Amino acid sequence: MESAVLSFLDSLIGSEGVKGALIADEHGLCLGVKGIANSNSAGFISAIATYAKSLHDDPNVQVPTIKIETDKSGRHSNFFPFSFPLKYSQRYMYNGTIDLKDQVPFDMLDILCAADELIIDDLIEYIQTYLIQNRPTWIIENLVEILNIVSPRPALSKLTNHCLEEVTLLNPSTFFKSESFLNLSEVALVELLKRDDICMNEYKLWNCVLKWGIANTLSLSYDLDDEMIRENSCNDTYLFKWTSENYQNLEKTLKNCIPLIRFFDISSNEFNKLSPYSKLLPKKLLDDITRYYMTRDVHSTQSYDIPPPRSCGAQIESKIINQKQAVILVNWIDGYGTSYPRTSIPYTFKLLFRASEGNNNPKLFHEKCDNVGPTIIVIKIRGSDRLVGGYNPLNDSWKRSWFSSYRGQKECFVFSIDSAAKTTLDENHVLSKVIPEYRKSAIFDHPWNGPCFGTGPDLWVNTDPNNPIGHATRKSYQHAIMRSRDFHWEDWEVFSIKRNVPE
Repeated sequence: MESAVLSFLDSLIGSEGVKGALIADEHGLCLGVKGIANSNSAGFISAIATYAKSLHDDPNVQVPTIKIETDKSGRHSNFFPFSFPLKYSQRYMYNGTIDLKDQVPFDMLDILCAADELIIDDLIEYIQTYLIQNRPTWIIENLVEILNIVSPRPALSKLTNHCLEEVTLLNPSTFFKSESFLNLSEVALVELLKRDDICMNEYKLWNCVLKWGIANTLSLSYDLDDEMIRENSCNDTYLFKWTSENYQNLEKTLKNCIPLIRFFDISSNEFNKLSPYSKLLPKKLLDDITRYYMTRDVHSTQSYDIPPPRSCGAQIESKIINQKQAVILVNWIDGYGTSYPRTSIPYTFKLLFRASEGNNNPKLFHEKCDNVGPTIIVIKIRGSDRLVGGYNPLNDSWKRSWFSSYRGQKECFVFSIDSAAKTTLDENHVLSKVIPEYRKSAIFDHPWNGPCFGTGPDLWVNTDPNNPIGHATRKSYQHAIMRSRDFHWEDWEVFSIKRNVPE
């Protein structure tokens, strides 16, 4: 046992502080662990003691006292040098392996933070990668708590950046307007506001940051917030009750956030709606904003360092898909060999039709979606996280041919996407291209019904929100996109998709 632990400890004790605790004669070493110490602890202690003695030049030196104390206080204690579940620490130190498959994700964060304290780079990389690849839904559901834990730790930047990207890939407005956002730490909020890819109206973003500031300023009551800061106006009655000290305290809370707001992308009318809060801004910034509104010349603002406008990438008017799914679809359209960054997707998505608003009118579907060029249909399955749909590359879209109701091209495909997944290579995604011999029957047009792909039909939905049914039977396309043939849809949308023309 000792030899296995010794080989591990040599790479483990990279911190001079930890090594110093082992070398110094006058110091003992206390290992904080979460869990109950057992008989294996004796071997654990013996191995560390042997390692500590090996650090000394004098072979007769006394080994410092080493003991294990149990951490019963909960997550993230300040035990030195680390505190995490004993069963994990012993297993990893004995044989250099750790099994995260069946473990609670927050326990993995415990281990990750401990690995950060001990500078175990391999373990840090492994756990971050594991969480990103295997716990995507958990990450999305716990973004605020995860960011609060990992964002102050530079070594955990991979997970931090992933979480920040999830905020921007999903619907940023939903995140910033959520109650949980108010619990976001200042460190995490600052990192988020630094990003240029927050696809959100800057005025609304500033509004949300103000709410965060009020909620995190002790002298202010968040109970007044709904009255003070509404979507488009603030309430002067409540603001009138604020003292100079109230404003000063709020300014201190927001001092690191204010420089990151793109005030020059806020219209004068919008800025005026929150004018009582202008006293929070540095005088030079306020002067520059006023000068800009008067001249509309950003070059006339010389005294303040102006951050660049945010670049949102593909903005999509949709209740079903976000930019994350848009990236996947666009990469599929151009083939697996492409991988566009989200902020430079070379396509524009334009919403043409939404079934829930179509009043069971197939004629309206054709009026909106015929002769518009290539289209994508995205369907939200009722009671599921899955999205299914198809790509129709035909220029006449869904307009029926005089000669045949079946048409198609080799670029046609149907798909299934796990809305919680991240990449085009995710195993939970299904891309199903049309089988070559069925190319001419990839699309079926019916003037009194909804869109249809293939002769199975491989994918079909009706237009009736009161009886929202669909069907999927693989025949004309390579792979089945659903396990069950029949389904009910929650909603579906049709987008025209056009490649952007370089300016």
